[in-house]
Amino acid sequence: VHSCHNQDALDTEEMVSIACSVAKDKKIRKIVHNFQPDKIIYLGEEAELVGGMLNLDKSHQIVRVAGSGIEAIIKSSNPLKIISKYLLRKLYQNSKFIIAVSKNTEKLMANNEAYFKKEKIKMIYNGIDDNFLNKKKEFNRRKELGIKEDDFVLLTVGRLLPRKGQDFVKKALSKINQPNIKYLCVGEGRFEKVNNDLVRYFRVEYGRDWEAALEQHLYKESKKNVKKI
Repeated sequence: VHSCHNQDALDTEEMVSIACSVAKDKKIRKIVHNFQPDKIIYLGEEAELVGGMLNLDKSHQIVRVAGSGIEAIIKSSNPLKIISKYLLRKLYQNSKFIIAVSKNTEKLMANNEAYFKKEKIKMIYNGIDDNFLNKKKEFNRRKELGIKEDDFVLLTVGRLLPRKGQDFVKKALSKINQPNIKYLCVGEGRFEKVNNDLVRYFRVEYGRDWEAALEQHLYKESKKNVKKI
């Protein structure tokens, strides 16, 4: 069961996500009943909401949980998250295994025992296909992007959100100051325009020193956010 759209964990988007899940619930319940799968694996926060609504306490269910969902929903004090919390708790209670994809996620689970029973938690890193690792490197895309063959390419793929940490990559690179390191940030999201506008502004205003200036700006903004919290 996959998410039907990218959820940014905003209050309004979460309610849309729940509404989407309700609309799918009856149809999915019928499919599950007719198909009688040996196992059901849930991937993504919206898929987990559907799982909570299905409430299949006798099926062999496995949930793959990302730390972002724990941070955005379970640890939130926002009263609008109550429905989501209830549905997630039901799914986790009915599931045989709960998969953590990193040690950080496993730690977050351990700190929320009301949702995650210790005996159910299994830590499994995201895998990489051997064929991908052994595939011969192609440099056509590098040439298109003006990247040399001996440049070190750092790639992140994911939604552009503060919790994904793309801003930390930019800050770290500005401190390293190695021109042969090229950062490719692939993704979209509500912060895409903010990121693009910010980089464009600092390029124009500060010229060659734009990365250092941007790092200073991000540092100041992070201190403001800490004060707000």
